[in-house]
Amino acid sequence: MVILSASMKSGLSLLEIVVALGLLSLLTLMTVNLSRPLALISARTMDRMEMRQQALISLGQLRSSMQASAPQALSLRDGIIGVNPRAQPAVDSSGNLLWSKKISLFYRLPADSTLRRREWPPDLPQAGDPPVPTWMSSAARPKRLEGPELLALINPDAPSNQLAKGVVEWKVENLGSDGLIHQPIQVLLILERRERRLEFRRSLFLLGSS
Repeated sequence: MVILSASMKSGLSLLEIVVALGLLSLLTLMTVNLSRPLALISARTMDRMEMRQQALISLGQLRSSMQASAPQALSLRDGIIGVNPRAQPAVDSSGNLLWSKKISLFYRLPADSTLRRREWPPDLPQAGDPPVPTWMSSAARPKRLEGPELLALINPDAPSNQLAKGVVEWKVENLGSDGLIHQPIQVLLILERRERRLEFRRSLFLLGSS
């Protein structure tokens, strides 16, 4: 009787283990199924935060550059913005305005989803860049490039700072029918990740405007 009782107890314990393992497997499966949507929501939330941060940084840099410039020192063409800011110090001993010898370029390469920024001319010559005109060395005049000159500076092989990734649209509007630059300058930046889009529109002003 004692031996039979022990066997029954052993059998029940084994059954309990099997049931417990089955319940544990079921619980694990349910946890995984529940965690997938939560993980997706978390990933989309992170994407939204990163896109917003990148957009605000990009537009903030563009705003700062433009607020240190003027219409006669702004170059625009097909979504490319070239900004020639004031030099530091901004005036000479006679009170004449001084301008930087570099142009800050904000652009997106064709078939690329990254908004970039580069300074031209670079400190080190880059293969593929056009020759630097002599008037770029003058601090007494603002630097403004015509369309073909501006397009020639978009060198895919030149080092650049990546401002925002996942850019599906980058658009700049302000040209009037007379070909002059009108303020404010309207900028549209749209980012996309995991089928989630964020749209940013800004009205930007140049030096001396409010």
